Amino acid sequence: MGCACARHGRTPSDPLQRARLYTDVTAQPATTTSTIESLLDADQVAERLGVEPRFVRRLVEERRIPFCKLGKFVRFRPSDIDEWLGNCTVDRVDHCLGAVG
Repeated sequence: MGCACARHGRTPSDPLQRARLYTDVTAQPATTTSTIESLLDADQVAERLGVEPRFVRRLVEERRIPFCKLGKFVRFRPSDIDEWLGNCTVDRVDHCLGAVG
């Protein structure tokens, strides 16, 4: 008879063994959640940028702003928004316009 484990497509019939199997599989270290940055929605990005949410949705539609698609939901990484803002910065021009005439 073969082994009764999830790896081979079989689950143990003993409830105690089954509980141990699923506990081991679903257990994750606590440090995993601390490394994931929280995602923003369009309203939160609009608030950070000082614009209307409609403008943020337009940027998404035109693919002018970095975003993540989670099913039907659009979310934004704060680090991506900060980097995008840095890339959107227009440098100042230091030159005088000559007098005409």
